Formats: sequence, C-alpha cells, structure tokens
Amino acid sequence: MGKIKVVRNIENVDLVGLLDTLASTIDSQVDFGTTVIEMIIDNPRDEFIDSTLIVLLRDYLELLDGISVLVRQGCSEAAIPIIRATFEYYLSILYILQEESYKRALSYQVGTLKAKSRELNKTNVKGGGRKFKRTLEKNSYKVTFKGTDNTVKLTALRKLLNSEPFKEVNIEWDRVQRGMTVPPNWYSLYNGPGNIQKLADRLGVVAEYELLYRNWSSKIHGTDSFRNLSNRGLKQIRMPESIQLVCTWAMTWTHKITIELITLYKPTERAAYFIFYLGIRDIYKNVTSRKPLILFKE
Repeated sequence: MGKIKVVRNIENVDLVGLLDTLASTIDSQVDFGTTVIEMIIDNPRDEFIDSTLIVLLRDYLELLDGISVLVRQGCSEAAIPIIRATFEYYLSILYILQEESYKRALSYQVGTLKAKSRELNKTNVKGGGRKFKRTLEKNSYKVTFKGTDNTVKLTALRKLLNSEPFKEVNIEWDRVQRGMTVPPNWYSLYNGPGNIQKLADRLGVVAEYELLYRNWSSKIHGTDSFRNLSNRGLKQIRMPESIQLVCTWAMTWTHKITIELITLYKPTERAAYFIFYLGIRDIYKNVTSRKPLILFKE
C-alpha cells in the first residue's frame, strides 16, 4: 500500500468558522430544550407521562450536546453513531405523544423495570449468577466474578411490577413475551409495532429509517471501513464530509419534538419558541438546503 499519513487537523480557517457556527446553533437548541423540561415540570399533566418524557428528553439533549461537541471539531463520522441513537429517542418521544400516552409511558417504565430485573438476576448468586460466571470464564483474560445476593432487590421489583399502575402493563408484557426468546420492545405492547422499522412506519418517518438509520448501521457494526480509502489515500480523521447530513437531522428532529412538547405543555410559549427559531432560521435553511455547505475533492 505504500507510506500513508493520517491527518487529523482542520487548517481551513473558513471551515473552522462554519463548524463553530453549526455547533453553536445546536448548542442553542440544547439550551432551549432544557427550558422545555422546565415547562413540563411546571405544567404537569400526568406524573407517569411527564416523568417518562422528561427522562427521554434529557437523554436526547445529552446526545444532541455530544453531537455539538463533535461537529465543532469536524468529527462528523464519529457523530453518526450518536445521531443514529438520537433517532431512537426521537421515535420514542413521538410515539408517546402520538396517542394513548398514559399506556405508552407506563410501557416504557415497565420495560425499564424489566431490564433492571434481568440485570439483577444475571449477577444474582441465587439466580442466574452461576451461568453468568461460566460465561465469563470463557473470556480471553481472567475476570473475577463473585456475584451478589440480589434477592431482596428482585423481590421488591416484582412487588412493584405487580402493583398499580404497573400491574396491567406487566401482564401485557408477559403476554407479548410468551414464546419469544428475547424480551419485547416496550413499544410493542398493546398491539404496537414489533421493531424499530415498524415503529418508524407507524409514525410516518419510515423514509428516515430506510435512508438514514439503516445506512448508518455499518458505522455502528464496523462493516464499511473501506469507504475511508480513496484515490488520494486514507481520508483524514476529522473529515467533515457528513457534517451537513448530521446537522440537518439533529436540527430537524429537535425542532419537531420541541414544537410538539411546547404545544402539549405550554402552548402560550409557542410564540417565544418561534422568536428563538427566527434567530437560527437562516442557518437552518442553509444546512437543510440541497446546496452543499462544503465542497470536497475526490
């Protein structure tokens, strides 16, 4: 292959300025998103719906904040796994907001409790701990595992799942899981979509699933690394080729869920949001246009 030099510096001053502008725009969306969390807290509708949306939005904003950091440094390829995960949070929030919000919020919470129960049982010396220990013994280097007695915690979780308001949803979870070798997705309960593709279809965003989410999987699973080898050699590490794509969807999804949540919890603040939006509109339109923000040599 010959001598190859891997470059990781962005020396173009104009490009550095553009990246900073894009990152700052996403930063402002993160900041506004935190005020949306405050709106939910200050205008409660239902404790289970509210709490579920708050934690989902909080994690969504954390991922968005991470995208901002990577965009500022020109690390668009490294941002792809994060923007892909952001899409899943986006779908979860939209699905809860779509209809039957109470049941769907409880389904999400039961899914969380079930996952916690599985994790505790896996390391429980009186449960799955022995099997887990045998699994770790197959590791290429020694891993010491003694396990813990999680009986009390597991009993408390079972009691919680069999109490109101979780009892009905827990029964539905067990019904859906019957005959399955893996746990169901929380959104599959009550005749919900069986997988994320069907979830995207149910929400009317299946094109985003097919054209973005599915294609981004190669970055997650490490199956398409040869795309970073071109006629000019190895692409530099901080190569912002996907920066416009990443920013387009980060900004778009955030814009959509912000409007949805404000409309539900404090519609009088829609005017304040649109004043905010006017401040980023020109940048957003440039990013989402078909005109490339950056031209790259082949």
